[in-house]
Amino acid sequence: MSIGYRSTAILFGGLLTACPSQPVPGDTETDGTATDTSSGSETTSNETTPTTGEPTTTGSTTGDTTTEGDSSTTEGVSATTTEDTTSTSTGEETTSTSTGEDTTSTSTGEDTTSTSTGEDTSTSTGPDTSSTAETGGDSPECGDGVVEAPEECDDGNNEPDDGCLADCKIGMGVPVGSVELPDPDGAEDLCCIVPLPGWFLDQSGAIVARTAQDAGPEGQEAAHLFQIALPSGNDPAFWDIVEWAGEHGRIPLQTGSPPGESRMFVTGLVDTEAQMPGSGGHLWLANAHGDGSTEFLHDFEELPVAPTDLAANGDIAVAGNHAAGEPGAWVLRFDGSGALMWQHDAPVGVGWSIRYRGVAMDAEGVIYAVGERHADDSSSDQLFIEALSPAGVVLWEVTQASPTHMHAVPSDVIVTADGALAVVMSQFDADVLEDSILGYARFTADAGAQTWWKDWAPPDGWSVRAGPADVEPFGGLFVGVGEHEGGISRTRVFRIDKDGAVLWATKRPGGDVRDLLFFGPPERVYAVTKDAILLYDSW
Repeated sequence: MSIGYRSTAILFGGLLTACPSQPVPGDTETDGTATDTSSGSETTSNETTPTTGEPTTTGSTTGDTTTEGDSSTTEGVSATTTEDTTSTSTGEETTSTSTGEDTTSTSTGEDTTSTSTGEDTSTSTGPDTSSTAETGGDSPECGDGVVEAPEECDDGNNEPDDGCLADCKIGMGVPVGSVELPDPDGAEDLCCIVPLPGWFLDQSGAIVARTAQDAGPEGQEAAHLFQIALPSGNDPAFWDIVEWAGEHGRIPLQTGSPPGESRMFVTGLVDTEAQMPGSGGHLWLANAHGDGSTEFLHDFEELPVAPTDLAANGDIAVAGNHAAGEPGAWVLRFDGSGALMWQHDAPVGVGWSIRYRGVAMDAEGVIYAVGERHADDSSSDQLFIEALSPAGVVLWEVTQASPTHMHAVPSDVIVTADGALAVVMSQFDADVLEDSILGYARFTADAGAQTWWKDWAPPDGWSVRAGPADVEPFGGLFVGVGEHEGGISRTRVFRIDKDGAVLWATKRPGGDVRDLLFFGPPERVYAVTKDAILLYDSW
């Protein structure tokens, strides 16, 4: 089977990155004003193992659809950690003071006070505070929604975490709009985004993956890949590829690329459920280069795996669970041509099973898989981390309960810039929709020893659905989450340092984050939701 390819065509628009938080069969997700209905606690065990066969190949072309943004509210921010930190944090009744030249102190939250002395200093305060900028002569009115010198911004509100501080100065993590997608009226079901460093005259670009609805001759879902310029996007797409799977749908779920290379690997599910109820589907794997050329598309009909994450360093690591919700979870390693090298079955025991959620690979080819050790009676979910050698041998494994909650359901794992492991998770007790908070933890890569474990709580009434993470240059991480309250959803992105301190947390209308990318030049954070790619500056 070959992938159909068309040069300089515009079809549908849509995008995402190596998508740790992409929904898979059995999961549900909300965007915009829809309510998040995921419970995060389905049951699997490892009694059924997929068998491997020769990859088969299929092919064709077409495409379609996307929309944008959503409603949000303007509540304060609450943060908790278990250790002292030296960077900016959010919380209630907090005071931050800085003295000296060319310094900046920021703090957000309710009933927050910030004081600074010296030159060129900016301060940020939470709700119910005000500030005026003075220029001598005519003074602009900060908060009137009109940017007048010396104001750096003026968004007409006094909200924390929106990038424009209360004194009309630009804060860290400022939102800078969204990427312009081809065919913006039909660009939803975005999945993932993969960077293309210096792909043309040193300009950055990206390959985006999305699910195109009603794309095949029988209304099948199709995988749609297309290339855009960054940071702002480009219309039309430089090239696009649309591929379905005969009578079945072909859904892209995860992507990844070797560091510094202008190519992508994409995996997903051939959805056979409509024709064979209860079958779920099977895994597929393909690649694409920055110029739109492709080398392979393989269907693995004997691998009933719905992938939850993909990582690459030349070889490819895929983690996933049984596509039909039956017992079974696997880590799979493929070579650069898409041939299966080995598969590893998740451990299973009496009364518990493992479900995989994320995977990472270091420069030496060691694979780190993360998931939850799920109690069959749904009484608890504990964090599970496993290290596998390049040959698939288990090097170590760690099971760790949340220090604060009954359930810890991870969404992603990364290898940090300084060689540690960082894991992101949702933590909750009874109902994830009502009481979930963000958890994030750091472990050593050589043995899985815990360095720290932190919590971050949203405003009262809101819940958190943890999403993907990406590498921060100084040993920390960027994290994308969706926040939900009743029928309202919004998108939040964090920058966290290597000690676990939240440097900034910014919110805006949107929904769950499906993929996250820190990339430059210029250096920006890209958060992929179902229907938009949101940009953040001043990281």
